[in-house]
Amino acid sequence: MKMKRLCQLVLLALCLVLSGPAVLLLPTGCASASHQKIAVQTLGTVHKATDTAYKTYIALVLKGQLSEDGVGAASNAYRDFQAVFGQAVILVRGNTNAAVPQAVFDAAAKVQSTVETLKVKGKK
Repeated sequence: MKMKRLCQLVLLALCLVLSGPAVLLLPTGCASASHQKIAVQTLGTVHKATDTAYKTYIALVLKGQLSEDGVGAASNAYRDFQAVFGQAVILVRGNTNAAVPQAVFDAAAKVQSTVETLKVKGKK
């Protein structure tokens, strides 16, 4: 039953991250290697979604569909995400009791919200 609940919470967290900024409350730790696997998969999913959002924004700028004015803000948010993500990978990889830190979700949400705001403001 606990595993089912953890999976539901992870799914909820991913949905909230993909839909924009959110405050998430997740379990404080993983109890086994299978929980560690879920944490690693969660990191991978969050990274893929964040990476896609940033790269899509940059591609639209390069195509001339969006203004270049926001590239610095988007790149700064993405750089901050990468730094937090790298620390989380080290934490989760080395500890079966480690959960994905809230900072990863917060940084991913910041990239997503920054990119979405810039898409609206930067249309040519």
